[in-house]
Amino acid sequence: MKQAENRRFGLGRSNLIDVNIREVQAATAARQLVDAQAGYFRSLADYQARVAQSLPRAALEEPPLPDPTALRRETDAQATFASTHHPLTP
Repeated sequence: MKQAENRRFGLGRSNLIDVNIREVQAATAARQLVDAQAGYFRSLADYQARVAQSLPRAALEEPPLPDPTALRRETDAQATFASTHHPLTP
């Protein structure tokens, strides 16, 4: 609308008051958009905080990382078992 009003003003079909009104309306709409987005993110943060508070403490803690040496031992044991218990081996 603001651009259309500026174009009309350039063609002599509008006046500065109308141009100013459109500029104020555009600024108001931009501010309302920012306010709405801020409200959305505040609500989202509040929701996430409330959900986190309702979880048991253990659910919020990071699980421990697996021991890489235990994983290697398990893989070696599986390979040994597979080589000694192959279905085609007599």
